[in-house]
Amino acid sequence: MPFCLNNLLEPISAHEFLNRYWSKQPFVNEIPASNLPKVLEGLRFGSVAELLADSASQTTRLWFTTRDGVGETVVPIKDALTYYAAGMTLFFDRRDPTVSSWFTRLEDDLLIPHAQAGKAGSVASIFASASGHGSSIHFDRFELLTVQLLGEKTWWIAEPALEAVTDNFRPGDEYFESFDAYRFDRFAHPRREQMRKIVLKPGGVLYIPRGSWHETEASAEADSASLNFAFGPPTRWDILAPAIRRAAQSDRRWREWAANGTEDIQRELLLDLSAHLKAAAQGIRPMHAASHFVRNRSASLCLLDESSAGGHVALYEDTFESRRKVTLDAATVSVARHFSRQPGCADLQAVQLAHPELNRTEIEASMASLVALGYLRVAAP
Repeated sequence: MPFCLNNLLEPISAHEFLNRYWSKQPFVNEIPASNLPKVLEGLRFGSVAELLADSASQTTRLWFTTRDGVGETVVPIKDALTYYAAGMTLFFDRRDPTVSSWFTRLEDDLLIPHAQAGKAGSVASIFASASGHGSSIHFDRFELLTVQLLGEKTWWIAEPALEAVTDNFRPGDEYFESFDAYRFDRFAHPRREQMRKIVLKPGGVLYIPRGSWHETEASAEADSASLNFAFGPPTRWDILAPAIRRAAQSDRRWREWAANGTEDIQRELLLDLSAHLKAAAQGIRPMHAASHFVRNRSASLCLLDESSAGGHVALYEDTFESRRKVTLDAATVSVARHFSRQPGCADLQAVQLAHPELNRTEIEASMASLVALGYLRVAAP
């Protein structure tokens, strides 16, 4: 039973999850106890000590209660159990091959571009709380998917403080200036009695949209540990801002020094900005059924392992200096091979005719993954 989004969400499908829940509302599920070792095959989760021993991280973050609220520090992972035994909460990344391949598979299932997801801080991690401890109320800039591994944890969840937040926030933190762009009053966090209460036992699955207020507490009877996947794909502004910058800097006036007495010129440039926005928009072509695709001739994909449990592991190389391993599913490998043999452009219909074993959804998802990777680009129809 492979680790994938469908096996975490069953009985609903990934397609239904994306349409009904992703970035919209919380989702709660439970993997049957008999299936949990199969879904998490390759992960030792019999104890917090095992989870720490198999982590590739060198450090762990500690959360602890102070007189002024919540304190946080970083310690070597070899010392983590000592602090954990003293009642502190551990939060450490899992970058080992097993969990990393699971994270990549979830990115595929959620249609998140591999090449860009990590730039916003996406990460897989373990959150371990001693009995009676947890995290105080806050919200995160990530979409969060968590699987309860050990013990019992209670969650209190409330509606997002803001739509599409761009920063984390905990009451008592410094108020980020970035909030001022879309929020004109300070946050008033909800009380526990106003929040939805959810209890997760081993095999429990919970998704909460970014910006959702939440706090947690491990059961008083036993310690708790969960596997968390935090997704922070690039926003539209992250993608568009460089294109707008390049378009504006094509005008010499934007490249000149700003100086006192040049306010009129700067106002004129702002008025001209709409022309630069149009220029930037011309470089963005939507992917749809009529789109044609062509392979990036400076890129190559070399399959390294066709029997990996997480999919096909390949070496992606864009330039001599830029190479990395990626995990692709079988459909994406087939589409990549099609374009490696195809000298010119091809549309979705042409790929579908050449690969009748793949359905339209698989081909569209594969093309989107290859475009995000940089192996394909959208050409003019």
